[in-house]
Amino acid sequence: MDGKAARGSRTDTGPAAHLLSAVLEGGRTVSQLRVPDKTTEVTGFTKLPTPFDLAGVVVTANALHTHRDHARWLVEAKKAHYLLVVKRNQPTRTTRCARCHGRR
Repeated sequence: MDGKAARGSRTDTGPAAHLLSAVLEGGRTVSQLRVPDKTTEVTGFTKLPTPFDLAGVVVTANALHTHRDHARWLVEAKKAHYLLVVKRNQPTRTTRCARCHGRR
């Protein structure tokens, strides 16, 4: 899952359209939703993949979606696996992940 601003979509009266996409391994977009203005793509994280059977599928998302609620929803509601990015600008999360993997 990834979000992007649609180039050339900004108007004099409104911001550029921001789209959240579900993309397959080969790069094919299978679903997209427009993120409402004045929100972030985080709000669409559970809406976008809801209609899909994700049992046993690995869902990847960038650091913006690294939330406990998102991981829990993927595992419990969709029976999916996940790979969520943790960046060093999230020091508490980075430290916790390092401890889980035997690094201090």
